[in-house]
Amino acid sequence: MKILGKTGEGYILEASNKELAHLVGFFSEYEMNYLIVGTEIEINHMYNQLYDLSHMENDLQQIADKLEKYAETLRPLMPLHIECPTKGE
Repeated sequence: MKILGKTGEGYILEASNKELAHLVGFFSEYEMNYLIVGTEIEINHMYNQLYDLSHMENDLQQIADKLEKYAETLRPLMPLHIECPTKGE
């Protein structure tokens, strides 16, 4: 990505299709077909979500640990699993 110029409120950027795809959360530019000139990309919103998630790591790990303990407790209580035929069989 390259800064081409400056505006009154920001910058004019040049970015490849792949860079734009990654910027908006896609793996590849082939998944992204809605970006046109004038499309606004909510970078602040995406950044805030990632920032919040990164600071919730300890909380999320504690939740995952509790869920794993619950699963270990429930696993022996599960009835036998019997495959049911799907419709049309």
